[in-house]
Amino acid sequence: MKLRTSLSRTSTLMLTGALVLTGCGASTTRSSVGTSSAAPSTGPAASGPHNSQDVSFTTDMLPHHTQAVAMAEMALSRTTDPKVQALAKQIKAEQAPEISSMRGWLAGWGKPVAAGGSHEMGGMHGGSGGMMSDTDMQMLDKASGGEFAKLWLTGMTRHHEGAVEMARIELTSGQNAQAKQLATGIVASQSAEIATMKTLLAGL
Repeated sequence: MKLRTSLSRTSTLMLTGALVLTGCGASTTRSSVGTSSAAPSTGPAASGPHNSQDVSFTTDMLPHHTQAVAMAEMALSRTTDPKVQALAKQIKAEQAPEISSMRGWLAGWGKPVAAGGSHEMGGMHGGSGGMMSDTDMQMLDKASGGEFAKLWLTGMTRHHEGAVEMARIELTSGQNAQAKQLATGIVASQSAEIATMKTLLAGL
């Protein structure tokens, strides 16, 4: 009886340890390749009326921003190019607070709020809206130096172009003032960053 109890406890401990290791490994992979390392926060609900386009824009732009911030964080450790690093810091500083705002809007509208990560990017994932695919992110994750800078600038340019297109649709068909204000900011800031990235790419 004592032997059975001891074996049972040993099996339980081994299973628990395996689950913990598996969980840590999965978390590390998602953090390094598809998501921001910072825990997502949720801002206040949006004020004023909204329509289905506002919901669609916010639902799609949230994972879009999440991936951009993850890519920006990667750039801070994978390349020493000061211009690329400065751009990555700028992108992270702009988009991280906007992620918090969008999470708050969706929560206030009673819509699902994804925690972030490539497995939660839904219809936007895999190239739509300029999103990087899993393969793209894995290639970026393995690159370094000049190769990383080229892949990153190319991918982020496409990423920004998708965001600008999405924002213009929101400006045409959206209703909520805060969502449209965000869209206006995206068009202005990311269009300028696209021009910067194309210049940097031409110089590589």
